[in-house]
Amino acid sequence: MSERDEIRRIVAEILELPLTELDDGASFTEVYFADSLERYRVVLALETFFDLHFPPEALDKIQSVESAERAIRALPAGR
Repeated sequence: MSERDEIRRIVAEILELPLTELDDGASFTEVYFADSLERYRVVLALETFFDLHFPPEALDKIQSVESAERAIRALPAGR
């Protein structure tokens, strides 16, 4: 599975959405009505799965599958 596929799987699982209904560019809060706890769970799940740590300033920027992928790729090697 690609990195984006894994991000999509994680997000769909946490937000309890079928993968077919998940739009990569859609805002977790505005489109899927995710609350702050669900967004936090997404970030934690991404950190755990990809074995990385997002800096605090990146947390508010992770609003969609696309922005999560950008945040992961912006981390330095070794994450």
